Parts: sequence; C-alpha cells; structure tokens
Amino acid sequence: LPSHIRVPPSEGGLDQTTFFICGQTRTVDLDWLDEKIGELSESTMAAIEEHLREHPGDDEYERYF
Repeated sequence: LPSHIRVPPSEGGLDQTTFFICGQTRTVDLDWLDEKIGELSESTMAAIEEHLREHPGDDEYERYF
C-alpha cells in the first residue's frame, strides 16, 4: 500500500522486515521505550515524513518536526 513504508532488516537493525503504516500514527510515551534498537536512513525518514504530511492533521504534525 502507498501509505506503508517498508524497512528491510539490513537498514532498521531488526531481525525481520518492518513496515511503518503512516495512516495509523500513535503517540507513545517516551517512558515506554527502553533502548534504541535500530536507526533509519535519511531517505526512509523523508519518505515517512512525506506520507505523514499527506494525511489529515498536518497542523499537528508540523509541531513535532
């Protein structure tokens, strides 16, 4: 699907392919996060940001980036 961003294990640092579903964003309390387990490339982050801007709620999005 166009709103799904695929991240292969070689990029994300996980054991399996990961998908970011940009149409189903959620807020997460930073206290829930224990440790960093991977890192995305600048191009993948740019793709995620582009998809997020296309969804309703752009005004809210701009406050965080």
